[in-house]
Amino acid sequence: EVPFGYFAADSGYGRDPRLRARLHDRAVRYVMAVPVDLPLLDARVRPTRPDRVLAGLDRTVWERRSCGQGTKGERDYDQTAVAVHVKDQPPSDGFTHTLLVRRSVSTPTETGVLPRPHT
Repeated sequence: EVPFGYFAADSGYGRDPRLRARLHDRAVRYVMAVPVDLPLLDARVRPTRPDRVLAGLDRTVWERRSCGQGTKGERDYDQTAVAVHVKDQPPSDGFTHTLLVRRSVSTPTETGVLPRPHT
């Protein structure tokens, strides 16, 4: 077994509850893209999904951040984070789930969502 401090993956892996369970069991921090229909619970423990969380965000919650230099210059995105729970899958003790939402500055309808536990 190879030791590591965190795990990152695309939405193909972000959909896999067994992978998240394995990471939870080992208290490994992770960032994974998720599909828009991933079953979540909001802060009031009501059923939701990433696309519904995104639709309900106020325009004032976005913060512009750089993702570094690209071939065409600085890669800026608007980002926000929302506390959520992955349905039927509590995080490890001492961790929480947060939905990190990133959207394109030039095309705000282009978004990406990532649930991540943090301490």
